[in-house]
This record gives sequence, C-alpha cells and structure tokens, in this order.
Amino acid sequence: MDKPFFVHIPKNMGNFIYQKYYDIKKEDKNKFYGFYDSIVEYYKTYKFPYIIENNNNYKSISIDHLTPHELLNLGIMKPSESSKYIFFAIMREPLDRFISLCNYWDVPPNQLIYNITKINLLKQTAYNLFQHLRPQNDYINDIKRVTNKYRIFSMNKKNQIRDFLATYFPNKSVNFEEKVYHSRDKYNTSMLSRENMNFINKYYKDDFQLFRQL
Repeated sequence: MDKPFFVHIPKNMGNFIYQKYYDIKKEDKNKFYGFYDSIVEYYKTYKFPYIIENNNNYKSISIDHLTPHELLNLGIMKPSESSKYIFFAIMREPLDRFISLCNYWDVPPNQLIYNITKINLLKQTAYNLFQHLRPQNDYINDIKRVTNKYRIFSMNKKNQIRDFLATYFPNKSVNFEEKVYHSRDKYNTSMLSRENMNFINKYYKDDFQLFRQL
C-alpha cells in the first residue's frame, strides 16, 4: 500500500494532521519527510530555502511547506521515493484562509494585501511568508506535476478526510472537532473593504474555482 504524503498548505489543518495522525509535534515537522538527518548539510550547500542572516547564520524555513515538485527539483526528494506515496492536501475556503492569515501574522487586511503585491520579492527574501501567501492552487498544480496518485480535500468536508486517513491509520481514533492550535480572532471579513474583496477575488481566483469543485 502507498504511504500517505501530506502536502501542507499553510493554515489548512497542518498541525492537526501532523499531531493526530503522524504523532509529530509542531517543532518536529521536518522529521515527517525523513530528510531530517541530511537537511542541515543540504542547506549549508544550497542556501535554500534558508535565509542568510546578518551574522551569516541560516534561519530555518519549514520544509513541510515546500511542494512535492519543489522537493524533487531541489534534490531533497528522489523520484524513486515519490513513487511510494499517495499525495494528499487540504484546501480551505480562500476568504476564510485569508482572514486566518491576517490573524496568524497579526496584520490587518490592507497590510497583508500589500505583502501579496510584493509576492515576487518575498519569494527571494522571505520565503516563509511567500509560502503562506501563495495561492493554494500553486500547491495543487505542483502535486499534479509530480504524480497522478493524489487526493485533494475540502477543509469543510472533514468526514472525507477522516475516512481517507482511516485507511492508512486504522488504529487512530481522531476527534475532528478538537483544535490543536488556537489563533487570534482579531480580524474578520467585516473589516474588508470593497477594494480588498476585489483584490482577494482576483488574486485567489483559481483557488475559489477549485474549492467550489471539491
């Protein structure tokens, strides 16, 4: 049986899946992929996706937010390894996810939108922020570039996620109503202006379309 490979789109139940199914704490997520022993040497050589600090130290960026195609392209995952997996990802309603990002980073909608307008710069200078702001569809398309063995789930249909994972984790009894991460509730959709909504609808257009199909 194929192993389930969780592609963690930021703010889409990642910590819940890791902790409840893979028994991995938030600070140990990189170990899930099995690259933990070699990852430090890899980044010392390639300097990506680490950020170079002023003191020339490397600041880690969570490898679990890299797409399968990126892992392969960087040589972190080998093609022979990818064939052993069935990849799965969870999509979140785009507007709900946008507000979640505002609360996670503790920035107002206008500031988050400004950051998105600098997305190409962020890809070079602040990759962790880039990973959070990039469209979910980027992750989905990169999965499809790697394999035809994948499943994409709506975050609103937790019963489908639970049934899928029950096949691979038959001894796990998981309560999907439980929260493992409690975010702020500082920002909400009522704070969005018409201009904000127009921008979000345009930037995440493909996400909205794909989510409706799930």
